[in-house]
Amino acid sequence: MQQNESEKLTNAIEAAKSIGRFYCKFISANDVDLTGAHQVGLYIAKQAWNIFFEEKGVKGENKDKYIKVHLDGYYPYESRVIYYGRGTRNEYRITRFWTNSVNEHIIPDTLFQITPVNLPK
Repeated sequence: MQQNESEKLTNAIEAAKSIGRFYCKFISANDVDLTGAHQVGLYIAKQAWNIFFEEKGVKGENKDKYIKVHLDGYYPYESRVIYYGRGTRNEYRITRFWTNSVNEHIIPDTLFQITPVNLPK
């Protein structure tokens, strides 16, 4: 690991420790639309709902929230976190992410960390 990457990792860990919550995942091929599936967007595990919402999603309802994303090397931009609860779906995703960032630099198996800055009350 290069020193620069090591510093980024250390900074991410320190930010997560100071905030108290964070979410990590390895980017999947589906997350970056390499599978051709219609569910484009970063899949978020159901157990991480409280990083984005004050209340857990309810089956039968969709709900969303706009968030500001700060990604290393890019200007901050707005994305959307959504709980899909209608029909057969029961999942959380971050959408409008790839349209606002440069996804050719983010490939499957890349570790992605989310640290909330403004936590739900």
